[in-house]
Amino acid sequence: MKLVTVFSSVFVVDVQLAKCVLDGEGIQSSITDYYIASIAPHYIPALSGIKLNVKEQDYQEAKKILDDYMGKIQKPANKKAENTVNKMKCPKCGSENVIKTGASKIWGLVIMAFGFMDGVLREPYLKCRDCGYKVKIKNI
Repeated sequence: MKLVTVFSSVFVVDVQLAKCVLDGEGIQSSITDYYIASIAPHYIPALSGIKLNVKEQDYQEAKKILDDYMGKIQKPANKKAENTVNKMKCPKCGSENVIKTGASKIWGLVIMAFGFMDGVLREPYLKCRDCGYKVKIKNI
C-alpha cells in the first residue's frame, strides 16, 4: 500500500479540515509531520508544509473531493458579495482605484491610551487615487 500526498498546507487547521472532509466521504487518510509541526512550528516551511496522505488508489477521488470542497468555501456567498468585495468605486469619477484609509478603532484606542490624541477617532473613509475625492464609509 503506497501513500501519496493529496493536500499540503502550512496551517495545521487546514490539513485537519481536509482530513475530516475525506473521512466524511469514507476515504482513509493520514497526516504526516503533524507532531514535528506542533513541537517546532518554525520547521513547517522547511518541511514543505504538513501533508495529508491517502492510498494511491484513492488519490483521484480524494483530489476531486478536496478541489470541490475548497472551491465552495473560497467563493463569495452570493453575487452581491462578489461584486462588492474589492470592487468599491469612487462616487465622483467611478474609478475602481480607491483605498480605505483612516485609523482603526484599535489603533485609536492605543493612541488615546498613550495620551497622544484627545479622544477623537478618525472615521474610515475611501480615497480615490485618481481624483482625490474622499467619502466616509460605514460598516466596513
